[in-house]
Parts: sequence; C-alpha cells; structure tokens
Amino acid sequence: MNHIYSDTIMSWSWLDKYGELIKPDTKHKEELFKTISGQLEIIGLAPANDEHLFLLINNNPRINSVVYYYLKDEDRTELKHHIKKPVTYKKVVNLWASMQKV
Repeated sequence: MNHIYSDTIMSWSWLDKYGELIKPDTKHKEELFKTISGQLEIIGLAPANDEHLFLLINNNPRINSVVYYYLKDEDRTELKHHIKKPVTYKKVVNLWASMQKV
C-alpha cells in the first residue's frame, strides 16, 4: 500500500470538515490525501460518520475506483449512498486471514 492515513484525517472536528482546517499537520495530510490516484483501498471506514472523506474521494478526479473492506453488511449497504466512484466490496475478515498466513 502506497498511502496509509489514520487519526489525522479521521479526527477532524465538525468545523474542520466544513471550514478551514485548524492544525497545519492536518491540512498537510488533507493535501496529501488529495494526491491519491488510481485505485483507493479502504479499511476501517465508518460510512455513518466519515462524510469528510467521501467529499475528498468524490472530488478527486484521479481516484478512478475504490476497494472497500467491510465488516458488517450494513456498512457495505450504506457506503453505496456516499461514494460516487466504482466500488468493489471485500470482506475484511478475508483480508485479515490472508495476512495471518504470511
């Protein structure tokens, strides 16, 4: 995986999501996220409260597809309402199992 982002992007407050970002490091991570191109693979995204990430994904013309590793079927169902790119769904338990074999 070329890009892995965690708490910095995931921890935006309501103001940060829809206004100016307060922390310079968070702003840098947002700019880095905007440079992603090709296929984006997502593990651990919560479709119910990550609208700020959906905006970044949908507004990035260089992301042409998404692979979403889901745990619960309802997360898979909900994601369809948020990401406007082609999405391939995979069960995250299968990913975890494949990593244990390595």
